[in-house]
Amino acid sequence: MDISSDLTELGRTPVAVISAGVKSILDIFRTLEYLETQGVCVAPYRMTNKFSTFFSWKPVAA
Repeated sequence: MDISSDLTELGRTPVAVISAGVKSILDIFRTLEYLETQGVCVAPYRMTNKFSTFFSWKPVAA
């Protein structure tokens, strides 16, 4: 299993991160589960049972 060291660091460092969502190609369920095991609180902006992801029908020019 390939786990980013950033996820582990989020559990060690007292910091707040605000994100608009995650890439839809990632395994979102496992990522959230791993963050939870590291003691990272993940809370949505509004009460919902879905987690935000990035998605685009057309490629975005860099």
